[in-house]
Amino acid sequence: MADILVVKAKIKDACPGCNVAGDLAEALSKKVEAAISDAVSRAEANQRKTVMAKDVPFGFACASKHGENLIVKAKIKEAAKGANVAGDLAETLNCYAHCLLKAACERAEGNQRKTVMAKEYLYEDITEKIIKCFYSVYDELGPGFLESVYERSLMIEFNDKGLKALNQKSLDVYYKKQLVGDFKADIIVEDKIIIEIKAVTKLIPQHEAQLLNYLKATNIKLGLLVNFGEKLEFKRRVF
Repeated sequence: MADILVVKAKIKDACPGCNVAGDLAEALSKKVEAAISDAVSRAEANQRKTVMAKDVPFGFACASKHGENLIVKAKIKEAAKGANVAGDLAETLNCYAHCLLKAACERAEGNQRKTVMAKEYLYEDITEKIIKCFYSVYDELGPGFLESVYERSLMIEFNDKGLKALNQKSLDVYYKKQLVGDFKADIIVEDKIIIEIKAVTKLIPQHEAQLLNYLKATNIKLGLLVNFGEKLEFKRRVF
């Protein structure tokens, strides 16, 4: 609203002592006020959707704002059709509206990046140490052993790295705040990260679904799925 008042002031400054221009300016001001308000509403809605969608590229929010800027431009030109004075004022408004929407775009993109990064790099230091342990075990043992072998080997590595780790720890599962069962996690590191170990040819979506279900059923936010197969695979999931 404060931005719109500034626009109105600029219009009036552009045509002092000119009643015709003043009338045109007032008419344009109302149209631009409605156009900007409508664009901002759509921009906020698009920003919320973009932030919620984890796999949406960062440029999507900016593209949305650019599209809304074009709509504002079109509405201003339509309002100023056939009037030279109004056309000049419309160009001033056009530039100002472009600056407003560009700033909104940058803020939306920055907020999205912060949100995604906050989720993506949860417990970054601990995760980095765990992944190094994955490589150490795989480099030493390679593929072909049972999951229990890799589990015990990882426990040795975690201890050497000074990481607090518990294997086959029983975790309660709740449904609507009621205890409905339990499961044993392969390894829990620092009471913050669930590690699910596989020793199969290749990871499949069901393995990831299993890890996500574990996260969903507990208060633990981060999980690592590791496969000591034909090649070392690991996936990081945040819930």
